[in-house]
Amino acid sequence: MLSCIGDGKHKEWAWKMTKAKAKEADLRCHECGEVVVFKEYRDRKSHFAHKPGSRCSYGNGESLEHLDSKIEIYQNFLSLLSEQDEKDFVIEMEYKDSNSSRNGKRADIYMKRSGKKGLVIEIQKSHIELETINDRIKYWNGLGCVVWWIIPATIKHIIGSEFHLHDPRMIHLPSWQQHLSLMMRNRHQDKNKRFNKLWFYDVKALKYLQVWLERQGSFYRIVDRHLFKHDINGVNQIINSIISKDEGKFLREGHIITTSNFKYGKHKDKVIPRNLEVLS
Repeated sequence: MLSCIGDGKHKEWAWKMTKAKAKEADLRCHECGEVVVFKEYRDRKSHFAHKPGSRCSYGNGESLEHLDSKIEIYQNFLSLLSEQDEKDFVIEMEYKDSNSSRNGKRADIYMKRSGKKGLVIEIQKSHIELETINDRIKYWNGLGCVVWWIIPATIKHIIGSEFHLHDPRMIHLPSWQQHLSLMMRNRHQDKNKRFNKLWFYDVKALKYLQVWLERQGSFYRIVDRHLFKHDINGVNQIINSIISKDEGKFLREGHIITTSNFKYGKHKDKVIPRNLEVLS
């Protein structure tokens, strides 16, 4: 996990923590309240972790690819904010609704503009129970949020080895990805027909891949696919397709607050130091 509760008061971020500070602080898990330890690394992401024997599942088994994707997507959205967005835009990583109980869900990334629907990004790399997927969607929908599921992957891998050998447009999906594709089923604008859909994110390429799928036996046929860059136009196209075009542009165009000139406003403390980024 990239954050925890420090001294029972506020959220502590791993990239701001030091070993000296960690020794003096009472660091506890957001979910279970157990003491967590600070893991500092130079060649990978520093983070907090439960002590051996803990039964809490939060943060356990989180792969480096999942951490990288979460940081990249969060940081890239943050870097696209304009001065106008600064006034009424909320973006949080490892977010939990302040009014929810201990049983409330925690989102990898949460974003919302005042008066608009919220967007919850769930990054999923490994197997997840189908009931868990349904529970998370139901929970966030109940709070007025749309859930965008993203699978970290290398684009070359997606269009390579997982495809059926006899038909390069046929792909096999594990059960949880099949269920996710059904949950994100939508109408294809050009083909005027509803298809299953999956979203992938390539950490190294910094691109999103949207794949439209149609089930054929035990495989899925790729009907269409689109690549999106993580820029203002790309992000607004993606969000409009997930939430609604009626909501207007998710991010406003104008002067962009980048990580290099981010020196003011309510988001200034959220910028991740350069050595934790994979951005070039």
